[in-house]
Amino acid sequence: MRLASTTQTQVAVVAAGSVLLAHFLTGLTFWLMAHVRQPEPLPAIGRGTASLLSELYDAGPDLRPAVLEGAARAGIRLRPLAFEEARACTELQRPPNPYAQPRPGQHAKVAICAPALPDGVQTAFRTEAGAWLGVIDSEYGPQNRRPPPAPPRPPYMLLGTLFVTVMTTVLLCIWAARRATAPLLRLAEATEHVDVEHGGTVPITGGTYEIRLLADAFNRMLQRLGSYAAEQRRLVAGVSHDLRTPLTRLRLRLDLVDDDSLREKLLHDVQAMQLVVDSSLSLIRAQDGGAQTRDVDVGALLSTIVDNFNDSGADVEFSGPLHQKLKCDPALLTRAVENIVDNALKFAGRAEVVLREEAECAVIEVSDDGPGISDEQKSRVFEAFYRGDESRGVTEGSGLGLSITKALVQAHGGTVALLDAVPCGLCVRLNLPRK
Repeated sequence: MRLASTTQTQVAVVAAGSVLLAHFLTGLTFWLMAHVRQPEPLPAIGRGTASLLSELYDAGPDLRPAVLEGAARAGIRLRPLAFEEARACTELQRPPNPYAQPRPGQHAKVAICAPALPDGVQTAFRTEAGAWLGVIDSEYGPQNRRPPPAPPRPPYMLLGTLFVTVMTTVLLCIWAARRATAPLLRLAEATEHVDVEHGGTVPITGGTYEIRLLADAFNRMLQRLGSYAAEQRRLVAGVSHDLRTPLTRLRLRLDLVDDDSLREKLLHDVQAMQLVVDSSLSLIRAQDGGAQTRDVDVGALLSTIVDNFNDSGADVEFSGPLHQKLKCDPALLTRAVENIVDNALKFAGRAEVVLREEAECAVIEVSDDGPGISDEQKSRVFEAFYRGDESRGVTEGSGLGLSITKALVQAHGGTVALLDAVPCGLCVRLNLPRK
């Protein structure tokens, strides 16, 4: 079974089958050409001879013995035909005479028997009495004549045979190649949607033995990568969690520092470290935990988020429907939108939140009029601990805000995109599916 399912065996079988099929089709073509029915040859005693015998036979009873004697010397003899034999022959009219007037009730006087009757009768004529007499040529009857030679095969038959063989082989090889590569294409499409970090696997797409081995090896590799990613998340979560206690003790001990300026600097550093720890734990929780979705009025949720920022003195605007249903996790969605608005306020001083309703998803856009982000950095800002300080001119923050936002949106099955705002600034677009 393993040998029969390998790619080499299937290719060899297809190649051999294509050659055999090509030869079969060529042989069938030659057989049909060789066995095609040739046209029936004209009888040895033609219509004109039968017509002449008919005229001489009906010339008169006195001449009839002489006619029969002369025909016998020429190897021709006559015999009456039975009714069934006469019906088996095809009656023929005399050759048309443009100067003769047709007589009423005129009947055919000559008939052709094709194929010939068993005793050699090939033609017959009708007497004035209405009886049919068969004409037998004993010397040149059909049993003594050789069949006509077969027509010579034209020279283009060899080219036709070669063409049939080549086309059959090419078509079968194309079919075999597509059949062998189709599972690879399905495997490539499945790998585009696999979730490596959460133990995703690709389905076994069938195919040859080698392709199934490749899919199994790929799934084992995904399992190893998933276990490595889970181990790294557990390590970072453990370190971040363990750092909380010493950071808390360090913050308490800062109160014992007499120098106000030094205490403020140290406290700022501790707060930055605490932000990194909290952001790391939030990112890990967003990657590990799925969203607990329920029906939420996303318009009211966004309006509440904007009001909270305005109450703290920020400049944030909201536009869009105030009531729009969406199945989501309100806590995770609130954290994602707050991270984006915080970035906009940090780099531009103001932000605008827009909610739009589309056919299959809800679109949330957070825009600012700050310096924006270059196209090269748009593909990297979602990486953990990456900060585009060169274009935004700010060094504060943990570098995990957009990473957390992307993980939270992906937990809802949505996507995040960074666009250029008009006339300047950055627009962060969240596409959240309705289901």
